Amino acid sequence: MADLHPLLYLVVCYVCIVNPSHMQIEVFKTQITHHHEALMISSLLKEVYPAYVINFDLEDCDKVMRIKSKREPIHSEDVVKLLNRLGFYIEILENDQPLLNSNPIKSWLDKSL
Repeated sequence: MADLHPLLYLVVCYVCIVNPSHMQIEVFKTQITHHHEALMISSLLKEVYPAYVINFDLEDCDKVMRIKSKREPIHSEDVVKLLNRLGFYIEILENDQPLLNSNPIKSWLDKSL
């Protein structure tokens, strides 16, 4: 990062680190089919990660669970391990398209550095 112009460096630091409005979103593929299971999982995850906003789309072919967070990172691997231990199938749904709330400067830095 030493090659970056000092002003660009400050912008990158603000957008990537300081800006609290940056929303993180992770999407998971599940086999949850019942509303009561989704509610139970949401309640459990909210106890462990109170900053997460969790919702399910059981009509989607992948029975997706979305987790959004502004205040803390999404611990995707821990979520998968926890729910797998409880007997639920879940995996991170890879997305080739960038999300609307993704951080383009951070993505550029990750690729460039």
